[in-house]
Amino acid sequence: MSKKYTKDSFSESLDRRLSGFQADPWLAQRVMASEEGEVKPMKKMSFAAVLAIVLVCVLATGALAAAMNIFGIGDFFTRYAQETGTTLSENIGESIRKDATSVETDLAVFTVNETYYDECYVRLTMTIQPKDGALLLDTIFGGEGMNEEDLWSTYSQFEAETTTIGEYAMKNHGGRVAGIEPYLNACADEEPEWDGEPNQGREFVLNEDGSATVLYQWAIGEYLEQKPEREALLNIEYATARPLSEDEDYISFNEPETVQIPLKLYFTGNEKFVCDEGIDFPEAGVKVTKLVMMVTPLDINCELDYVITDAERFASAQQERSMLMFQFAYPDSEEPDGFKLYPTGYNSSFVIHTSDDPGYHHGVFSVSRNVLGDHYFLKAYTRENESYGTVEFTVKPME
Repeated sequence: MSKKYTKDSFSESLDRRLSGFQADPWLAQRVMASEEGEVKPMKKMSFAAVLAIVLVCVLATGALAAAMNIFGIGDFFTRYAQETGTTLSENIGESIRKDATSVETDLAVFTVNETYYDECYVRLTMTIQPKDGALLLDTIFGGEGMNEEDLWSTYSQFEAETTTIGEYAMKNHGGRVAGIEPYLNACADEEPEWDGEPNQGREFVLNEDGSATVLYQWAIGEYLEQKPEREALLNIEYATARPLSEDEDYISFNEPETVQIPLKLYFTGNEKFVCDEGIDFPEAGVKVTKLVMMVTPLDINCELDYVITDAERFASAQQERSMLMFQFAYPDSEEPDGFKLYPTGYNSSFVIHTSDDPGYHHGVFSVSRNVLGDHYFLKAYTRENESYGTVEFTVKPME
């Protein structure tokens, strides 16, 4: 059997996979309307090396990733730090578990190289090696009319002279393509039959041997009890597709096979701070009643509760395409309004969760560790960069 999907469904799938690593106020606005929020260098690794490792064992030590020269979690985090000017915690390596786990099927070899668990997020790097040399796509949804924009949104490392996924697959992979969709059951010890949550963001590195190393992430802090050790189950859906020809632009995936990889997650501890004295934004018609900062080795995850104090002003700030958001600002800046925003955390989206009470809202966002200090400035603004005030506040350790 095979599944056929429209071009729109394929594009929507790509958007979902990418949203976790790029700010997506449009997504947050759509989520808000639906009353539930959720707002993603080449390394060489020979195919022979992969096969040799898989034949030797299914479970391997952390030395496996190093020996294969795989782009690891630390490499992705370092790249983020360099791009944003962020200083990472000196002990961030303590939160990265380097034991590697490999599973081999008739279609591919799947290797989870490293895992990172910080109480809020689970992140892992996985290398996928299709056995038939297929071009690996980060989706199991197909469609037609793939153009250059679709191509480059999937892989940034494709050659410029190829303008469609099919054209690239024909030139480099004999027309063969395959897709992958991972799901994480982060409470496998309590609900072993649950398929898990779809990944909420990813970054790809396409290796020269045709394999791909991917950093996936899942936000689990909002729906699971926080504990230092956790058993999880990674469910991977992997689907091959009908081979493409030169004049085809339609990808039709077959029924996927499911691969399971058990994981053990370990957490080293975070610092938590809270401001519960109220942060008032009269221009936006809202008041933040509580703000919690969870300082992880990678970034700072923030949650805030706010209530509407002036319905008319709040409605004005919530005009179409102008969702109200919050972020930390530098106290001294030469920006037009006097405040420049700090870089976002690794997960850059701002998410709004609404409740049955129309006057209550809950926001989730992240900020870089550079903001750490003895006092802070919180800015309210919209996606159109309209400012609704910046307020100074302090925090205290959370008991």
